[in-house]
Amino acid sequence: MEGIQEQNTVSKPIEFKNMKRYFEKEDAVCKLITGNGTGFFCKIKVNGITMKALFTNNHVLKEDLIKENSIIELRHNNEIKEIKITSKRFKCTNEGLDYTCIEIFDNEDYNNFFEIDDNINCENPNIQYGNKLCVIYQFPNNQDISCGEGLIEGINSVNEINIIIHKITTDFGSSGSPIVLSDNLKVIGIHCRRKDKDSNEGIYFKNILKDIQKK
Repeated sequence: MEGIQEQNTVSKPIEFKNMKRYFEKEDAVCKLITGNGTGFFCKIKVNGITMKALFTNNHVLKEDLIKENSIIELRHNNEIKEIKITSKRFKCTNEGLDYTCIEIFDNEDYNNFFEIDDNINCENPNIQYGNKLCVIYQFPNNQDISCGEGLIEGINSVNEINIIIHKITTDFGSSGSPIVLSDNLKVIGIHCRRKDKDSNEGIYFKNILKDIQKK
């Protein structure tokens, strides 16, 4: 389900001015020890209410891992932390869309959150995001956090699900990483798997927001 090492062999080193900006959001990402993947913290608006949440892939945190009284263990800012799943905490997951969402409370020690790009609800995402430079924050192959940068090839529709096709280098452990626009550091999708030897796939966040709103 995940990308492979050195998948995008023609990728160039990230420019220093971009890397310096990317550091601003490093602590909005975590290494999921439970499930062995990457997760990220994000603010979303559902039915007019703003919620803070942890996002990753369903194949990283499946339904049985987020049941009542479960503990999600993660590494954040070089500290091992836990999130306990209780009835007071909103949570949902969807195997078809390959995402899991877990509410983060205001009193929990997570202070940096991504935001969703303002144009995420555009009618034609290919016009808005095709060929845009994006970055993925990830914990590849159980290493420390790193950033991969590359272009969005396009967004395909498969059974009414929008799939982002990108050329950003990933590795095992990168699943659940945020796909972030380089120019404004806002999220447009979640990286989930390898497509072929030249590209990867992610879920467009508009589909995820619609699913959460239903629930």
